[in-house]
Amino acid sequence: MAPPYTGAVTLGTVSNGFLDGLAIPVAANTRLLMVFSTTATGLTLITATAGYGSAGVSII
Repeated sequence: MAPPYTGAVTLGTVSNGFLDGLAIPVAANTRLLMVFSTTATGLTLITATAGYGSAGVSII
């Protein structure tokens, strides 16, 4: 993610990520699931993240 979340994160902070060039073979009739998660380390007062995630998949 850019920029990465560090320290106290204020309301409305936005971070983006992009990964291109993957070539993962997927057999016909296979279901795909995209998972978005957050992880906190050290002293954590609040460990929940609210927002939205989106992704695109191109199947050739």
